[in-house]
Amino acid sequence: MAQRQTGLPPVESLLLYDFSWDSILGELTGEEGSPYQAARELLDFAGEYGLSGNLWQAYIAHRLAEDVSAFSLACERGTVSPSLRHLAGLDAQLLYRLFHAEPREIPQWPVLRAYDGGSCGSPTGARLMALRDLLAGASDAESFLNALEGHYRSHGAAPFGLADALRAVGSEDGCELVPIEPIPCASFDDLIGLNRQKAQICENTEAFLKGRAFNHMLLYGDAGTGKSTSVKALLNAYRDQGLRLIELKKEQMHLLVDVARSLTGRALKFLVFIDDLSFEEHETGYKYLKAAIEGGMEELPDNMMLCVTSNRRHLIRETWKDRSDMEYDGDVHRSDTLEEKLSLAGRFGCAINFSVPDRRGYHEIVKGLLARAGGTDLTESQLLTAANTWEIRHGGVSGRTARQFVNHLTQK
Repeated sequence: MAQRQTGLPPVESLLLYDFSWDSILGELTGEEGSPYQAARELLDFAGEYGLSGNLWQAYIAHRLAEDVSAFSLACERGTVSPSLRHLAGLDAQLLYRLFHAEPREIPQWPVLRAYDGGSCGSPTGARLMALRDLLAGASDAESFLNALEGHYRSHGAAPFGLADALRAVGSEDGCELVPIEPIPCASFDDLIGLNRQKAQICENTEAFLKGRAFNHMLLYGDAGTGKSTSVKALLNAYRDQGLRLIELKKEQMHLLVDVARSLTGRALKFLVFIDDLSFEEHETGYKYLKAAIEGGMEELPDNMMLCVTSNRRHLIRETWKDRSDMEYDGDVHRSDTLEEKLSLAGRFGCAINFSVPDRRGYHEIVKGLLARAGGTDLTESQLLTAANTWEIRHGGVSGRTARQFVNHLTQK
């Protein structure tokens, strides 16, 4: 039906990409082949990402960004051979025509061709529309291919083409990386009074990004002192240099090797983030982490750096009985048990302490955050009195308490 009107070739004519006019329409129309279902799918797609404009072109751009092929991976690495580019050029001629097709059979196509979805609140959607507009500005198949290559080179192939932060999800194949939406938004400017910690984190990360020797990082210390915010700030500070963040949960330690395998050979640099990690005495998941960092036969790739945050310096709960060499519960050498627990933290060559500020430091954080938020009509004396009252009622002095107080103050 649509193929006769557009004159597009069949799916077999595409070599590097596994979709065509027929397969795209099949995805949109569903099992019943309903054009109304296609319209609904495009509208749902627009709603998910906050899209406006030509929804057909946005859908094709999304498929191109999410497709993994020899060409997209070579573009990411900057190693496109003449032969591969020739083959990609043949595909580009077909993709260019597919991108500019007019599926008039879809109900209300004139509306979907210039859809007004309001403001785009999704960073992923904004990047998707930027790619669509970049491809739409191509005057021919060659410039279309150049634009696509530039996107892969700048942002990477799937699953990183539209997302800078992803989380690991267990699947039948081991693990899948899915985008985090919204992308964490944080800045080092939000971390007042942590100059030493920021300098250490940035120095180690820059060495990692430049291919020099680096250490896996452990950020430990009191709650609410900026550990997690520092990691998120790293992503925003260095994303343009190829840094990507992958979040892994404590209960997913067994997926660490699968994540490492999926990142091997990629040109980007990956910060694998495990937040608020600690293990109780009976838990053994820490052994996956120990073996992955050092000691296992399968080493982590050079483009992967671990960053763990914890309230515990040694990650694993210690008891007083661990510090005795006397027999206890069948274990003759208790020092061996203690050594096993301490050895995990010892595998992090960059261990950085985050402590709660003193009251003066707390006041400086409050004043700094408030200045960034636009200030207040309170005098400094009134402000600090209110800040002291707030922290007494909300868990003591910390960067988190200061942020919550400023949020409360600026709501009025």
